[in-house]
Order: sequence, then structure tokens, then C-alpha cells
Amino acid sequence: MRVPYDLKRKNYYRMKHSIFSHAAMICCMVLFSIFPDFASNNPTNKTVKVGFSSVELTSCIKSKQGYRLPLEAKCMALEGNRQNTLIYALDFMEVSNEFCWYVQTEIGKELNINPESILLHTTHTHSAPADYNQGMPEIDKQKLAVLLIQAAKEAMAKAKPAKVKIGEENIGKSLSVNRRHDTGTGLGIQTYWFGYQYAENDDRPEASALINEMSSRWMGKMGNYKSGPDKVYFDRAVDSLVQVMYFVDLQNKPLGSIVRFSAHPHLASFFKNQLFDPDFPGRTRRFMEKELGGQCLFLQGGAGDLVPKEKVKYQLSDNYKFSNVYLGPISRFCAVDENKLLSEINRIGEDIAHAAVKALGREKFTKLTMVDYTFKPLNIPLNPSLLNSKKEIEMVRKALTNEYNDYKNTNGTLNEIRRLANAMNWLDWGAYYALGYTSENDRKNGYKPMPYSVLQINSTPIVFMNSEIMVETTLALRDQFKALNPWVISLTGGTIMYIPTDKMLDDGGYEGRSTVIDKGTESKIREHIAGMLGN
Repeated sequence: MRVPYDLKRKNYYRMKHSIFSHAAMICCMVLFSIFPDFASNNPTNKTVKVGFSSVELTSCIKSKQGYRLPLEAKCMALEGNRQNTLIYALDFMEVSNEFCWYVQTEIGKELNINPESILLHTTHTHSAPADYNQGMPEIDKQKLAVLLIQAAKEAMAKAKPAKVKIGEENIGKSLSVNRRHDTGTGLGIQTYWFGYQYAENDDRPEASALINEMSSRWMGKMGNYKSGPDKVYFDRAVDSLVQVMYFVDLQNKPLGSIVRFSAHPHLASFFKNQLFDPDFPGRTRRFMEKELGGQCLFLQGGAGDLVPKEKVKYQLSDNYKFSNVYLGPISRFCAVDENKLLSEINRIGEDIAHAAVKALGREKFTKLTMVDYTFKPLNIPLNPSLLNSKKEIEMVRKALTNEYNDYKNTNGTLNEIRRLANAMNWLDWGAYYALGYTSENDRKNGYKPMPYSVLQINSTPIVFMNSEIMVETTLALRDQFKALNPWVISLTGGTIMYIPTDKMLDDGGYEGRSTVIDKGTESKIREHIAGMLGN
């Protein structure tokens, strides 16, 4: 039987295609075995790559102050889902939105990355520089951009396909204190940053000495920093979770880690001899890097009203007497034993790291296959009462100071002085810092655009929020999205100071007045984040 010509040609090409396909498969297998990263260049490949780096910040800091430990920038580069994302954790106290956007833009231009995909986070270390967008800058942002570009290039060059462990450890109230509480006196709701006292075998922070000191100071007397018979325990809710991610390459070699915890890193700022110091986040990182290898990023959670639970004895400073009336939340204290203070900084940092390592011990590695990034800014409503100049602020302060002095001389009650304290506290913190954090155009418009982002790593969403977020906001989002269990990060993309709840605004006190936002803002932000997580 004669085979038709067309069928012979079809069989010929089918055989030729089979031989070619087999040869191509062998070539690909050879390429992948020799160059394991070859597949990552394929635009249809779902491999996610991650890399880490670190750079010291000394050269961009405009100060001759010494260092107890180096201040650092940690960088994490993520490549996947056809996009690049950079996360920086900086040992700075806080920086403005304008500062962040300048640095992000410079990095983006150099590396051809969308500036909106570059996250600048500050650990809020108080013994480090800040940028309030007014006065003489403490940080050279041009030099900082050069350092961060260098760090990004290194992290991207080291980026590899990875496996990840994601875990968390509930440490209860062992390492943090909710510093805001009703004192049960004429002082009402108050905040105390440190100086709590502890009884033997009692882990509850007791504030009667701090209440007595504030009461006497507000009445124009020398501080009476002694505990009283009526104990007041500051034991309200905290963010009890230490959350951690640990990345290794496909050969199980360490790449790096992320640790998230919520508490103000302010302890290292209480030494008589002021030195730059990354505070307990730096100690956490050093322990993690020693224990696991690679670089560690410390990300600050919603710590707006949380402080570390240090157990240091304090005394009033020799220069305690204020030359001007000061009705703020904290007086001039110093540690009785500075070696104990340093020991507590080390202990808290290492205890956070121990909790992170313990959490990882319960988890198994899974391949890093999913990275998704969403950026969505929000117009933050501003307090319509914001003042427009330092001159205006000082005029109001002078009038309130006169009112305070007149009232004090009548032996009036603490309730009325508390009203004046709230107003003056707002001048000291909210109104003054607003001059840098908001522009004249922002105040005219009645809002300021601020960044919000959600980065999903495998099944875990990380919510990056600007400014100082309260623990109440963190707990509300965590409760609303229990199945997702989102990480909540603050102080990313800049700050406009505190974001208190409406109840805090009504109650007054430090966080309720150290803000530029209008009432209703915190719930609006949560709705915005919920929309991003819901999508």
C-alpha cells in the first residue's frame, strides 16, 4: 500500500519535532543543573527571590556624638510576581513623610524601582537622630539615599529562591507595659513612660510614686516621687505577640529574618552620658544574627502607648526644678544604677529574640512562592485648630501659663489644672511638630496624604502604616481578621505623630493630645486597611 505524500511529510515533521523536543528538554535540564537560578529569569516562573544586606548609618548622621553600638540600616529585597519590593529598617527615631518620599524617589531612580514599592521603616529608637522637617536636620538625606542604594544593590545581588518559616510567640505582659491608664485621681487619664515600681513577686507595674510626683509638680511643688498607700497598677492590654519570619535558600543556608514586636525603644536615651544606641531592637537583631545567621530586620509594631517592661530604679535628677511650667507626662529622672539600665536593655532585646527562636522551633520550612504588594495612600483629616507659626504657639502658651499661675495661687483642684495640662501638652507636641509634619497647604486643605501598604508573604499579610499606631488599633485589626492574622507595623513612610482613637482624644492625656489628626481619623484608617486586606 502506498503512503500518501502528505502523510509521509506529517510523520517526518512529527518525528523531527519529537527529536527536537527531547533535545530541548535535555538542554534545559543541563542548564538548570549548572545554573539553578536560570529559571528565575523566566517571566512566567513563579519563583520568589529574597536577599538581605546591612549598612552602618554613621556617614549620614550630622553629629559628633559617640556611639555605644552602631546605628544600622537593614535591607530586605523581594523579587517576585513581576515586581521588586525593598524594605528598609532604619535605626532612627522618626522621619517625616517628605523625608521618606525624597529618599524613596532617589533609590527608585537609581534602581528603576517604583518608589511606592520602597518601604522606609524606623525602629523608633529614641537614642538616635530624627527628622522633623524643621530646624537644622540631624540626618543628611542625600548621603542616606546613597547608603540605601548601596544596601539595595547588595541585597538584590544576594537574592535567591528561598524557603521560609513564619511563627509567633505569645509572651503575655512579660516584656511590655501599657503606659496609659486612669490614675483614679484628679489627674484622670495619664501616661508614664518609665519609673514604675515593682513589689517582690509582683510583676504588675505600680504607678503611685509617678502619680504623686506629677500631682506635686503640677501644683508648683518639688516632686514627691514616693509610692503611696493606694496602689495604681498599669496592667491594661498590650500586644503580646513576638512575630518572626526566617528565610533560608534552597540548600538551607541562612539568608535573614524579620522580628516584629511592639514597645517604645527609649531606654538607651536615659543615660547621663548620651550616646547613639539602637536600644533593644539592636540587641534583638544581634542575637538573631548570631543564632540563625544572615541579617535581621526589627520592625516596630503599634507601640504608640506601649513601653518596655524594664525594672530599673530611678531618682529625680539633680536639675529637677523646671525653669518654666511643665505639665507634661514625665519629669527628669535618672537611673540609680546605669549598669542595671544597660543590663535591662540587653535582657529585653535578647528575651524578644529568644521568643522568636522558640516560635521558629515549632514551625517547618515551606517554599517561598507568594509575594504580593499593594500600595494605597489615604488623606488623613487634620485638626482644624492647628496653629500656623511658632509665634502663634508661644502667644497661646504665654496666655495658658498665666492662667495656670493664677489658678495655682488659688489652691485650685487638679481637675482644672489637668485641663490646662492637656492644652499645653498639645502645644508642646501636637501643634509644634505639626509645623514640620504638615505643610501650610495641608492645613489649608484640611488633610495630609499618607502612605499605607500591604505586603503578603506566602499567606501572611504585613500591614505597613505610618505614624505612631496605638495597641488598640493593632488589636482591633487582628480581631477583625483572625483568619489572616495580619502583622501590623507602624512608622513606615514617615509620621504625623500619634494616631489616637476617638476615646483617647476625648480622654486627653499625652497620646490624646500629641497628635495633629481630627476626630474620626483612626476608625477611617482601620476601614482603609480593612479594604486593602479584604481585597
